[in-house]
Amino acid sequence: MNAQAIALTARVYGSLFALYPRSFRTEFSHELVCHFVEGTQRAKDRGGALDVARLWADYAVDFFWNLTIQWFRTGIPALIGISTSSTCLLVALLALQGIPQAHPLFRALHLLWLGAVVAVMSLSILLARYFGRRSI
Repeated sequence: MNAQAIALTARVYGSLFALYPRSFRTEFSHELVCHFVEGTQRAKDRGGALDVARLWADYAVDFFWNLTIQWFRTGIPALIGISTSSTCLLVALLALQGIPQAHPLFRALHLLWLGAVVAVMSLSILLARYFGRRSI
């Protein structure tokens, strides 16, 4: 592996940081690409192509693991989950309106729906407090 191949793989690796949230990308992508280049060069010098392949596999696992963590830290997945849950609860409430009160499952389904509402509201409050505290 020559210097041109290392530079090309570094550009590819660096372009993958577009998948990260902007704040993380701005603060860390340059430094992480530099570590990638240095690590690749050391692996090439130490053991050749097999060591480079092992290193890249480690980088790939680390990259996608951190990608998941960084997006969860933004709170956006939580917001999407709560919005989706709230929409589903509204649709479920509309569906429950079609069940006659005399039906044996009427009370159980309504209590189940109410429990789900309390759970989503509680989770919303906890997440709002968590992300609100983090942004200060």
